[in-house]
Amino acid sequence: MSSRRFTLRELSPILFILISAAVSQMALRHAERAKSDRLALPIVVPNRALALTAALGYEAFAADMLWLHALEYFGDNRYAQGGYPALVPLFVRITDIDDRFCAVYRQAGLALTINEVKRVDVANDLLRRGTEMCPDDAYIPFILGFNLYFFQRKYEEASLALFEAAGRPGAPPWVGELASRVAGSVEDLYAMELLLSAMVDAQTDERARDQMERRLLRVQTEQALRKVDEALRQAKAAGKDASSVAALVRQGFLAEAPKDPSGGQIVIKDGEAATTKYKDRLRLEQNDVFREVWE
Repeated sequence: MSSRRFTLRELSPILFILISAAVSQMALRHAERAKSDRLALPIVVPNRALALTAALGYEAFAADMLWLHALEYFGDNRYAQGGYPALVPLFVRITDIDDRFCAVYRQAGLALTINEVKRVDVANDLLRRGTEMCPDDAYIPFILGFNLYFFQRKYEEASLALFEAAGRPGAPPWVGELASRVAGSVEDLYAMELLLSAMVDAQTDERARDQMERRLLRVQTEQALRKVDEALRQAKAAGKDASSVAALVRQGFLAEAPKDPSGGQIVIKDGEAATTKYKDRLRLEQNDVFREVWE
């Protein structure tokens, strides 16, 4: 009876399974010895040359294996304490192996912008690559437009990305209108609310969705505060009492006392509307590079 020899192409998936299993077992053994609040072992990410060689002929399979590994890693809260240091290398390596793995670009565009990571620059680089490699995917350029608008205040670039998304199959009809609003936006809270609402609906990761929801509430709170600001302006112009929200309601400048969507109380402080929920107002300026003003 003759023995059969495996070719390199046949051994590649076996190698990836063995490597992944070994790494997973190491992490599991460490977890059994360590308390849950301690950091897990560093994740081993194969270098580009090794990954491409081992995946020869089985790129999709190899990318899937690393993708599952990345999802497991991102779902382990122990790594959050260190800012998920392996997340960028994992996303980059997966797209090195399979540059048309569209789901990876979408997830990278979202995951790399959460508070624990804050790698908007890398996220956008991957989204730009994904926009090119996945021409039928409307969501990738949409996320790019969101990141450029929301985190980096690059309104013209954001508008171009959203227009790109609007022209792709499956894009909602309102994306084109939103792209037009974003083009000249500095503090267009309505456009920001639409973008955030869409991102909340699209989130699959609980932590990322929670951050987006809190940011959406912050924008909605600012909208309520600006209505009070306008009532204050009118009261002052008429020479009326503008010392409190109650006074504005009593004199008819507000139909009713506005509620703070974030759960605070709207008051008048230093001559403008304020909320007890946040220390400062939400102030966004053009070309203001990512500032964490949302928490």
